[in-house]
Order: sequence, then C-alpha cells, then structure tokens
Amino acid sequence: MWEIHSGVQAVTFFAAFLLGALLSFIYDIIKSVRIYYKHGALAVFAEDFLFFVLSSLLSFCLYIFTTEGQPRLYAYFAMALGFAVWRMTLSKFALILFRRIIRLLDTVFSKLKGGFYRLFDKICAKTQNFFKKLWLWAKKGLKEVKRIVYNLFVKLMGK
Repeated sequence: MWEIHSGVQAVTFFAAFLLGALLSFIYDIIKSVRIYYKHGALAVFAEDFLFFVLSSLLSFCLYIFTTEGQPRLYAYFAMALGFAVWRMTLSKFALILFRRIIRLLDTVFSKLKGGFYRLFDKICAKTQNFFKKLWLWAKKGLKEVKRIVYNLFVKLMGK
C-alpha cells in the first residue's frame, strides 16, 4: 500500500511538471487581463483566490489519478519546476500573444458593442421599469392590507 513503483513515480513527476506549466500558463492569462484592464484590490484578491482554488483542485485530481490520493513531495517539486520553467522560457511570448488576443477581442467587441449595448440598455430599462411598477403595486397593496387589518383590529377591540 505505501509502496509506489518507479514507473508510477515517473508518470507522476511528468504529470506534475505539466500541471505546473499549465498553472503558469493560466496565471499568464490572468496577468495579461490584469495588465490590459486595470483591477481594484478586491478583484485581484478574487482572481488570486479563484486561481488558488483551481490549483488546489487540479493538484488533488493529479494525486487521485496518479498516486491514489497520496501527495508526494517530489510531485510538489515537479509542479514548482514546471511552473518555473514555463515562467523562464515561454511566459514572455505568451504574455505578448495574450495581450494581442485581448486587444483584438476588445476591438471586435467594441465595434459590436454599439448595437448590443443599445439593445441591452433597452432591456435593462424595461426590466427596471417593470420592477419599479411591481414594487409600487406591492407597496400600495401592503398599505391597503395594513389599513384593513388596522380597521379590523379597531372593530374587534372596540376602540
């Protein structure tokens, strides 16, 4: 049960190395979005927290599939190594590529945004108007119920 064969260790090491590189790739996407669109501290915290949760889940899945759920120190080392190798080699090119993709998508969506924005704005205005009318109707109904209950209470108590 506690034994792990060298073939399984090699597969686990390689899979953990690739997972580390994948996590670095994902973080580069997050970093590119942060560079292009300025974020507040709360948004950065939320992004980092979600990245942490994703990293934990992927690491857990790696251990479940390779070592029957037993975390191994060499796998952590391999993940860190994969993360570092990606950061030192392909990260700079990936950041440039991601920025260009984001800029292209931003250009395309900004041209499409005019028509969609007007449609979305009309839908939001009608929805807001509906809820405002609903609120006023409910408020008026509650006043009527309050008056009826008060009158009933007065009649019962004989005031």
